[in-house]
Amino acid sequence: MSRNRYPAFPKFAPALLTPALPGSVISLYTASAAPGETLPGGGLVFFGIVFFGTGLVSVFYPRLFWWLRIGRKVKDAVPAPLYLATIRLGGVLLCAVALLILFGVL
Repeated sequence: MSRNRYPAFPKFAPALLTPALPGSVISLYTASAAPGETLPGGGLVFFGIVFFGTGLVSVFYPRLFWWLRIGRKVKDAVPAPLYLATIRLGGVLLCAVALLILFGVL
């Protein structure tokens, strides 16, 4: 049986406690919070913004994602309406997840 001085403290936690590099995006973001306060989103604001933007593009321009996946490989292809609807639905879901991230629920 291995002896752990701090049984409730995970073994990987010291890697999480290392300070951010000076000048990095993480250090700039964490430096904006007052001591003892947490920022909404848990530090995932950048990902929330990227997810929201990607979701909006997916909702309003589903042919772009169809072209990136299929259209550039096949000449004179036409996207199926169900495929475009699926891409739009995925964009709506991605926007919902992004809002949950941005408002600190996730």
